[in-house]
Amino acid sequence: MRVLSDRVALVTGGGQGIGAAICKRLATDGAQVIVADIQAETAEACAQSICAANGMAIPMTCDISKMDDVSELAEDLRSKFGKIDILVNNAGILSAAKWADMDEADFDRNVAVNLKGPYLMTKMLLPLIRPTGQGAIVNMSSTFAFDHVSSFGLYSAIKSAIASFTVSLAKEEARYGIRVNAVAPGSIDTEMNQPLKDNSKMMGRVMALTPLRRLGLPDEIAAAVAFLSSDESSYITGQIVRVSGGYINPY
Repeated sequence: MRVLSDRVALVTGGGQGIGAAICKRLATDGAQVIVADIQAETAEACAQSICAANGMAIPMTCDISKMDDVSELAEDLRSKFGKIDILVNNAGILSAAKWADMDEADFDRNVAVNLKGPYLMTKMLLPLIRPTGQGAIVNMSSTFAFDHVSSFGLYSAIKSAIASFTVSLAKEEARYGIRVNAVAPGSIDTEMNQPLKDNSKMMGRVMALTPLRRLGLPDEIAAAVAFLSSDESSYITGQIVRVSGGYINPY
């Protein structure tokens, strides 16, 4: 039995990396998946891959940092599906800079995508989630929300905000039967982490602090998201689940 049969799931940043892995896992578990991405080509490719494997998926293009885009997406979803059961706020960007050296435009862009985006998506899709009485929202935080690293202060601050957003939203939406949780990945083997993989010194430091001594896989993050999206986690809400290989930053 596929645990997400008859569920409609939307994943932002679903065209590649962790997002694509989440889309494919939710489809494998029976959900009809909306692959939402700012890049139409990657969204289309991911959706086609799912359909080729006998899953159900459609691509949709959206800039989650813009209210007009998100509003249009919500209306399209209302007309096509009438509901959303699962929202995965996965889309994000990563910039490295110390606070004193950070460009204002880069600051604004990171806040717009990584924080404003999940807010807009949640705000506009809640009217489609609440009537289901069993909705699930999964946000993407990070171990950097708890283990602050030099030059990633902005990313850490935003992901800390996502953790707080998750807990407060869980309390607000519990009356509607909506569960809200977050996954906090450690270092995952994706294109976003290519600079880490190319830097042997930094990679060695990360591995020394990771008891499992390897990078995580996108499929391992997808498995955690699938669990939090399913009825198997029906009594779990307001939690931040670390999927990090045991990563501990002693500094």
